[in-house]
Amino acid sequence: MTHEFVAKVRWGCVALIAVGIACLPFLSNGVFFPEGQFIADLILSLLLAATAASAALVPRVRTWLFEGEALRYGDLAMALLVLLYAVSLFYPADTALAVPGVFDYVGMLFVFFALRLAALRKIFGPGMALGFALASLPVNVIGLANGWGQLKYPYATELNPSGQVQIASVFQYHNAYGAFAASVAIGLIVWSARSLRAFVWRIAALAVAGLNVTGLLASGSRGALAIWAVAMLLTAFGMQDDECLAKHARNRFLGGAYVAVAGGVIGEVFVHHAISHHAPVDGWVGIVLSLALPAALGCMWWVLRGRLAAIPPRRALGLLIAVGILAGTVGALLKHRAIAQKLASYQVHQLSVSQRFIFWRDGLRILARNPITGNGYGAWQAMYMRVQSYTYYSTQSHSFVIDTLLNVGIVGFIALVALVVPMFRQLIWPRVQDIHMNAIDWALVAAGWMAFCHSLMDWDMAFLYPLMLFFTGAGVAAAMTKPLRVRIPGGRTIASGIGGAAAIATAVECSLGLVSLHDAKVASNSPPSSAVSWYLKAYAYAPYNENDLANAATALLESANTPPNRVTAAAWLQKAEQQAPYSPTLAANYAPLAYQLGNYQDAYVQAQIAEQNAPYWPSNMSLAISAGVVDALHEAPASPTAAKSVLIRVVQLYGEAKEIQAHMASLPSYLPPEVPYQLNEFSVVSVAAADYLLGHNREAIALAHGALSSPDRHTREVAQIVVLAASHRNRELAQFVKKHPDVQSSYDLLMGAEAALSTP
Repeated sequence: MTHEFVAKVRWGCVALIAVGIACLPFLSNGVFFPEGQFIADLILSLLLAATAASAALVPRVRTWLFEGEALRYGDLAMALLVLLYAVSLFYPADTALAVPGVFDYVGMLFVFFALRLAALRKIFGPGMALGFALASLPVNVIGLANGWGQLKYPYATELNPSGQVQIASVFQYHNAYGAFAASVAIGLIVWSARSLRAFVWRIAALAVAGLNVTGLLASGSRGALAIWAVAMLLTAFGMQDDECLAKHARNRFLGGAYVAVAGGVIGEVFVHHAISHHAPVDGWVGIVLSLALPAALGCMWWVLRGRLAAIPPRRALGLLIAVGILAGTVGALLKHRAIAQKLASYQVHQLSVSQRFIFWRDGLRILARNPITGNGYGAWQAMYMRVQSYTYYSTQSHSFVIDTLLNVGIVGFIALVALVVPMFRQLIWPRVQDIHMNAIDWALVAAGWMAFCHSLMDWDMAFLYPLMLFFTGAGVAAAMTKPLRVRIPGGRTIASGIGGAAAIATAVECSLGLVSLHDAKVASNSPPSSAVSWYLKAYAYAPYNENDLANAATALLESANTPPNRVTAAAWLQKAEQQAPYSPTLAANYAPLAYQLGNYQDAYVQAQIAEQNAPYWPSNMSLAISAGVVDALHEAPASPTAAKSVLIRVVQLYGEAKEIQAHMASLPSYLPPEVPYQLNEFSVVSVAAADYLLGHNREAIALAHGALSSPDRHTREVAQIVVLAASHRNRELAQFVKKHPDVQSSYDLLMGAEAALSTP
């Protein structure tokens, strides 16, 4: 093969990779929903399987991949991270979350090593860098145009509490979109400063960076904007010249940053007006200006390059800093009101800010379950209701670092640090004399670093696209670290074999997962009688997804709520619970079913599990209290001691509920609960019945009296029974029961339990 042919094949591969990366964010909303994740993981695992198997079986491929390579800390850290996720499958908080999480990280294993190994980086580096840059064009255009009502795309816009439009684009979350735009912008500016490519390419990069700056500003993500500004300053500080790269890189970086920011700011002015006044023409003008203005400024820079080159580097740096200060001052004077408003919005007591600290504090309580190796992927989503300090909905912990701690423990956190430190080191204080990075390498590290920095305080990494961007930068940075003086005979072959086997297994499971998702989707659109079989098929293909089994149980009861079906549904729910032991939903659904089957003790046990897994949700506490009293009423004739213990526990639960109510009432105004903590009236009457049976007549009367005006007839009538019984108004009680025969069974249970408990 000629060198020309090899070069054509290489650039063909680069183009193919770029197209794939550019299209990926449009797959299942930024690769967040399960179907898109399975497809992305399948593609990555197939690539990993092919590469690893070839390396393990073909010596020439192994030589090509590993020639000149040595083991590095980053390799061990990445392998350990994936291993910890795989091992956590033996003790997951929720298998439906943990198993797909392992698929994600096996896929990231290929992303990391595609950039870590020099042979693959020559192909994947340019391809992925170009793909991320190309993707940012439609991502920004779609997001911005959705802001003023054009190019409709699902979840592309949000409204903040004050009613302002926030741009989310393909990521359905404005902070994730802002972080992506900021990452691409800093990567393109770094590439333009480091690259020796022709003028037209560097100016094109700055133009695309300008559009991403517009997207960052329009996203409304204050955190992404602040972190991007800090990252730009740190990158400028660490920008040093390399004899293999462009001279005066810091000056070029600052100049490129000014060019991109100028275009981005001017473009955002028009885009903001278009969004706030529904003026599409202004919006498109803003998009064009965000691209055209940096290009025009870049052309002026090129024309004046001779005169600018004559200025000594230090003097030029001083002039650039002075220009930046002057421009910043003028901009601050012109936009002082908007800036003051923006700064005022950065408040510790703001809900979105203060809640993050609460999430992180609560998350540390999850870590206590298994601090060393974690609880498996998705630990926060599976367990947050169990540890939350007040009633909130948040299926994400809003921090990649906290997620890593909860998922894979302290050991996994150390592995993540080992991946992040080289990125920070290369950008902020690079060892110029020891590294041989090209402009693309620098750009990918900068973009990955920015993505990681923002993920410290948000859930960007729940989307596979930013996660890929991070591991891309981590792979490049790891390649630039010092090699370890460790040689394992046959280690490369063994590692390739293990990686290939893991990838093949992942590819098979991802394929079955796609089939399972299809069957579950068919089931959701089918009548209950046929939905059962479809849900069971879905579970057969993905036996780790307990949700399909729980849905099958629900559909079975909806089709025919007969005693045999109840028994079958209870067995399915019990099996699902084993796979998701911290789910309050499964236990809460199981408890009423056990009650219908007459298994009152099981109903009480399940209700307690639901309460323990979500103590701040009043419906679960109400269920536990009512189920406890029902169990005690039925248990009392056979075992008075056990029944009394249950009743005492019911009263204790009510005391805990009152403490929770007091805690919720003491919350500051900026932390409103998602659901007010208020027990249902029947559970309060149940506590009154427990107090009566325990001899606390005064408390029983006080509690039951408050439910006498309940809109629910059964609750009113039972409350009246408790009041009359506790007041020793036996004649009135007999007359009341005679007039209301529908409460005869409740009366008989209460009196039977009283007789049993009063017997010495």
